[in-house]
Amino acid sequence: MGRYRFGEAVKKATHHRTPRCTRQRCGKAELSAGLCRSHLIDACDAIARADALSRHPVCVRCGSTRTLQWSHHLSRRFMSIRWAPMNATVHCAACHKLLTEHPALHTEHILDLIGVENYDRLLDSAYGPRDEHSGVRTGPPQFKHADIVAWHETLSGGTA
Repeated sequence: MGRYRFGEAVKKATHHRTPRCTRQRCGKAELSAGLCRSHLIDACDAIARADALSRHPVCVRCGSTRTLQWSHHLSRRFMSIRWAPMNATVHCAACHKLLTEHPALHTEHILDLIGVENYDRLLDSAYGPRDEHSGVRTGPPQFKHADIVAWHETLSGGTA
């Protein structure tokens, strides 16, 4: 025989559901502030972008005020420095494209902007510090969900 008989009310299982993201049609598990990991990253990106544009109202390479874009010295894929102010600057679309397509020029531009010591700090944060014997970087630090939540709280001024 089946689980229930004809004509009987079906009793639903009562279990605690994980809170879900509050963005429309998302449905992923909430990480913090009512948002899932993806939407929390988007929120941090928006805050960091606004901060960079407020610090640099013109392109730092050519001085243009047209089509300004949030630009990174090292790739955004390194979550440990994605929102770090030292890793962010502002370029116009033309300069951003030029620097992206010419890595050697990009590195030279970064060194002119932030200096060798700060560039080494960014590299340590992104790739891990150098081993004192071999000189090889130890690998990128592990970035966990709690780190994203902490960045969001820092960027949003604690109003998560």
